[in-house]
Amino acid sequence: MAIFGMLNILSAIIMIGIIIWPFLILCAIVLYIYNQLLSRYLAPAREIKREIDNRRSPLIGSYGEINSGLIVLRAFKSKEYFYGYFEEAIDGHSRAVFMDNHTKRWIGMITELVGTVLIAGCAFFGIIMKVEFD
Repeated sequence: MAIFGMLNILSAIIMIGIIIWPFLILCAIVLYIYNQLLSRYLAPAREIKREIDNRRSPLIGSYGEINSGLIVLRAFKSKEYFYGYFEEAIDGHSRAVFMDNHTKRWIGMITELVGTVLIAGCAFFGIIMKVEFD
């Protein structure tokens, strides 16, 4: 499915490039900049995914411990301690997920910007080429 999508995009770029040749130069420049931005995104995205996994395991472990030892916790009146620990684990995991969502939103915004620049460039060069044809 992804291969067909890439072939459709490539065929559209080639067809536009045949008619409006300066579009190919713009396309090369924009794709180079986009590639540089994506390479800056990859390392933090991996680090955030690792952080999410690191924050999830204590959360799951403490939840299981609290469920299995609930009677003991009530007997020794230490619910507040474990509640605070569990709350900190949830907060840490939520912060990591929040950062992950924002990095995904950032890359989505950059992708939309690249698409907008390519469409605007195609329209701009189309108008210029039309003037040349007249």
